Amino acid sequence: MSISQMVLRGHVSELVVAIVVLTIGCHKYTYDPHIQSVDLPPGVTSDPTQFRAQAAMRTPGATHHSSRPGKCPACLVDIEIGPLGDTREVSPTPLALLPGTGRAVAKIVNHDPAQTEEIYGFRPVLQFEYYVWADTAYSMARLTLLEVPAPSQPGLVRATFQKNLQYCTGPGHLPPTSPDADFKFCRDVHLSTGVQATYAGMLGVTPRVSAFLSRMADLVVKKFTVTQPPLWLGCLHGCCG
Repeated sequence: MSISQMVLRGHVSELVVAIVVLTIGCHKYTYDPHIQSVDLPPGVTSDPTQFRAQAAMRTPGATHHSSRPGKCPACLVDIEIGPLGDTREVSPTPLALLPGTGRAVAKIVNHDPAQTEEIYGFRPVLQFEYYVWADTAYSMARLTLLEVPAPSQPGLVRATFQKNLQYCTGPGHLPPTSPDADFKFCRDVHLSTGVQATYAGMLGVTPRVSAFLSRMADLVVKKFTVTQPPLWLGCLHGCCG
């Protein structure tokens, strides 16, 4: 067997391992928020102007940009997310926020001029803005995603998604040092983040293969898979979502 054949076979083997790793990760972490209309939480007004004034009382923090799949063939949309106020006020523990003390804790906008984000249904910022509202209901902390018409658009504030808050577990999810909101997996499988407990480490692959998998993760996980990280907050004792 020639040296070139040996090198080719080695790369093919690495590619197989990469596909297996990424397939496991994508299937394990598929997240579908099941977009639907739900009741507005207590304290949320349906009037967009009044709600924006209420949310403006919360100090915005540093934002993150995320390229997420759009509802169009093989396209990506630029989503910006950032905290409002101190997200560390929020905790999944029962009655962390007393009933009636809900608050906006994050703002999300889709900067694409035309395309809608696929997973949560974020529509372009010229049409809608999105806010994450945290409160307590039935002794359970929860988050609600609110769709707010842009200032130039008609319509009312609408709740499109709701879930009980849970702490994320795993390496890298320590108590935050500042308010934060982002899109992340609770156990992040992106292989180039430096988190020790990755699938590459679990499989016992060599550093050369691990570097190859990182490049594959950059190309495939970020750009081509529809499996995307869910909403995430920097809560009192660590990450939650």
